[in-house]
Amino acid sequence: EKPDSPASRSLPDNIPTTIKKRRLNEIIEITNKISHNIAEQQIGKELLVLCSRVHEKYGYKYGFTDGFHKVRFEGDESGECAELGKFYRVRIVGSKNRVLLGKVINESSIGKFYT
Repeated sequence: EKPDSPASRSLPDNIPTTIKKRRLNEIIEITNKISHNIAEQQIGKELLVLCSRVHEKYGYKYGFTDGFHKVRFEGDESGECAELGKFYRVRIVGSKNRVLLGKVINESSIGKFYT
């Protein structure tokens, strides 16, 4: 509910808090199931990921696919780590919650990946 919106000024709030909380929990549960199913479908695929962040404590790299999936990944087999701001071909090997887990295959680009 937004303060000072037409709805807040003219419509009564007649839904009990317990019902609001129950409904919210139902929506969260459904959303989590859908997110998990989508993540499971990505396992085994190779995706283009833009490296955008490094986890300060553990050193993992994070990035996003062109479908806005968040990916946590490590360097390739040679141990070489990804650089921020670059694109990488990443093999998805698992998922944890809504985050995909992957391994770098090689540095890439939009042009290389999609041709």
